[in-house]
Amino acid sequence: MTPETDSPRAPVTLLAGLRSRATVAVSALLTDADPELLVVTHDLTDAAGGVVRRIVHDAAGLVEVESVPVRDGCVACTVRETGPAALARLAAAHPGRPLLLALPEAVEPELIAPAIAAWGRVPAGPPARGPAADRAAHGPARGASLAGDDASGAPGAVGLVVRSVIAAVDPELLLADLGTTDDLADHGLSTGHNDHRTVAEVVARQVEYADTVVLLAAPDAPDDLVRTAAAVLRGLAPWARLLEEPAGAGLLRTGRHDPGGCGTAARGLEGLPVGADYTEHGVTGTVFRTRRPFHPGRLNEALGTVTDAALRTRGHCWIATRPDLALIWESAGGGLSIGAHGPWLAALPDELWPCASPQRRALAAADWNPYYGDRRTELAFVGIELDVAALRRTLAGCLLSDAELSEGAEGWRRFEDPFAGCFGSPVPGEPTS
Repeated sequence: MTPETDSPRAPVTLLAGLRSRATVAVSALLTDADPELLVVTHDLTDAAGGVVRRIVHDAAGLVEVESVPVRDGCVACTVRETGPAALARLAAAHPGRPLLLALPEAVEPELIAPAIAAWGRVPAGPPARGPAADRAAHGPARGASLAGDDASGAPGAVGLVVRSVIAAVDPELLLADLGTTDDLADHGLSTGHNDHRTVAEVVARQVEYADTVVLLAAPDAPDDLVRTAAAVLRGLAPWARLLEEPAGAGLLRTGRHDPGGCGTAARGLEGLPVGADYTEHGVTGTVFRTRRPFHPGRLNEALGTVTDAALRTRGHCWIATRPDLALIWESAGGGLSIGAHGPWLAALPDELWPCASPQRRALAAADWNPYYGDRRTELAFVGIELDVAALRRTLAGCLLSDAELSEGAEGWRRFEDPFAGCFGSPVPGEPTS
């Protein structure tokens, strides 16, 4: 069956991008290719006053406008909690017409797609909150004005499924956005008063979650800049389809999005690639892999060197003082986040293994180490003129030496640990830091 016919649920395409010039251009491409496309956007002009306007249009013009109260002072939360109901209502009112949800500039699609998927499974229930939400929070007549949808559903609402996630990128701004240390608030782009994300991390996450990345250069954009931007995007999302001269007809309902996917943070833990080794047009990508744990003190001392070397790093790792905890690593724009993902399977009793996904269990079984179990580090780096040899030497110098390794987990716990207390509750059986 084709992606359009293998489910009774209405197909939705998500469009994300930090720069409106690119997203507006992609939206126009799509409506030109399919005049039946219903495009849902949000006007944030009055968001500070507690209201956003949800606007629906197609190739012929305005379809409807509705005022939606901002939830908890958070635009992203508002889109997540009210968007699925609005899409379901539109699908019921306009059966057979494709839907495009063009996200507000700083909203990450990884926050919205699971909410739509949840609505697709239980049409009359509210979308659930999840890790991505916690991180980010911080047929009517044409032209009618409606009250805002409630996440509890509406009569006649249908199920939904995300078929495609598109990231629109302006090559003339990409490198500057990835290289800046500015917060979203510095550019008036934050989605709420508790939104402390950086410009760089949002751009990276929007691209990395997408299954299709559209690079939309202005006619007078320098060729060299466009080629460099394309090389960076291939490193950020080697799993995505990159289009530099897109045709709108090929972007809708592609079926490339996996609704059951693990998201970008845990790709490596699920056996999916975290990055690629490549060099192209001055851009270099590399993946550092090791079984040995990091020494917490030496890793902490090297973090500035490591993060400054690349535009983007991501993956998972483990440190000797917390041997049972898998850590997620992300950096962009000079900032770094290392947080707990959960226990390694080697740290869990057999009866708790079913809590992990089948993919993760299969990976652990296929790559089990008699000493380390499923513990391993995989960190991907993308940078301009990245010195891979120097980076690898720095990271290797942070690993336990043979003598340190021989001390075993009990000896490792006695190392001085700058990360003590940073990763929340211990895993089962692990002493508190």
